[in-house]
Amino acid sequence: MTTGKCYTTAELAEIFRRVGFGEVTNTPTTAGYSIVVARKPE
Repeated sequence: MTTGKCYTTAELAEIFRRVGFGEVTNTPTTAGYSIVVARKPE
């Protein structure tokens, strides 16, 4: 990974899935920012 890079939701989802996370969601907030949540299966 490169410090300071902006990642798409698809890129982040792939990174999270490679390390064992499942569902990945993206929720827009304000000023062009968003929150990405990844859930790890139990």
